[in-house]
Amino acid sequence: AHTSPCWSSPAQLSQPVAVMARAHKWRRAAFAVAIAAVGLELLYVVSGNIVLATGLPERLANQRPEVIQLSYRWAFTPWPGRVYARDVAFRFQDRNVAFSFAMATSRLDIAMTDLFSRKLCVKHARGTDLSYRMLLKVDSVEGTEERILAFPLLSGVARPALRPAEVAEPALSAEEIARLWSLEFNDIESEVSEVWLFEYRYRGRGHSNGSFSVAPMRQLWVGPVSLTLEEGELTVGRHLVSERFSLHSDATLTPISISKAPGLEMFGAITGTVRFELPLSSLELLTVYLPGATARGRGTLTGDLSMKDGRLEPTSVLKA
Repeated sequence: AHTSPCWSSPAQLSQPVAVMARAHKWRRAAFAVAIAAVGLELLYVVSGNIVLATGLPERLANQRPEVIQLSYRWAFTPWPGRVYARDVAFRFQDRNVAFSFAMATSRLDIAMTDLFSRKLCVKHARGTDLSYRMLLKVDSVEGTEERILAFPLLSGVARPALRPAEVAEPALSAEEIARLWSLEFNDIESEVSEVWLFEYRYRGRGHSNGSFSVAPMRQLWVGPVSLTLEEGELTVGRHLVSERFSLHSDATLTPISISKAPGLEMFGAITGTVRFELPLSSLELLTVYLPGATARGRGTLTGDLSMKDGRLEPTSVLKA
């Protein structure tokens, strides 16, 4: 019997058809998944940017605005966890101390799952034009008017920043305090344009990298923080101290309780090093501390200081 080489059995003919059917099924499934992914992304972009535009993150963070204040002028999120923002500002204060930082532009990577536990956790942040300000509140300005007037302006902090006579007891219960939103910023890296500590104001170019966390009426920690300031202008009020001040610092503030307003206690939790060079343009700043005094002269002051738990180490060096 002769069998034609072109003849195929029904089973052989059905195999390519089955393969094509399975391939078509997988293509349809992949297409459905792609459409669903695009739909979810569009839903996130629309809803996420509506949330940012309505200021909901600000309202959640500012449940105790007398302690913590967070703001931004504009923000946009292109995908889950990534936020671009302009004019981001943060301020903290208690009975004794207040500080703030602000960035002109920033890119934030947020841990989305932490939002379910009432925590805004920024895993990474990159910014430009960082300004950091800090002041100590005082009991009175009498005799130190010029120095106190040289303290930085902070949103939501009275000027002059006077220390309250008594610490008011929290109006919230322990359960209500536990439900307050907390903030944690990790790996904040930014160009620096201003550092204003008490009456000393630096303006120039620098770079910073660090982390911090605040849980309202519970806990605060900072660091490690690294700060480098290139040669820039240092002033005290209207007085020029130096045109070429430079500094490098590494510091950590160990976790402290802020349930009863720590104030000056936070300085006892600081460990770090500071190296600086201060070519003095004049000694006029002495009149801030000694009204009516006359001081003239120039020189250079250098320091290599180490601090542990708020106390200077014996190895610290200060030269004039």
